[in-house]
Amino acid sequence: MPIYRVKRSDVKDSKPWEVSCSYQELQEMCEEYGLEQMLSTPNFVTSTGNMINKTDNGWKDRLGQIKAGSGKGNTIKL
Repeated sequence: MPIYRVKRSDVKDSKPWEVSCSYQELQEMCEEYGLEQMLSTPNFVTSTGNMINKTDNGWKDRLGQIKAGSGKGNTIKL
């Protein structure tokens, strides 16, 4: 379920909070309780390191075979 930020529209300094529901449920909730949806940025999933560090040994073995057969001056990094 997506997470939405909402706040009370009839209170001047209302603190926003998060709700987890479908978009249809959000619309019903906003209409019933006098809420307004707040604009927010999505969360991003990031990772550190490179792809070679995160692969299994089978892939690294295959890259070693490719590197051995590619000849002089290759740029394959293991």
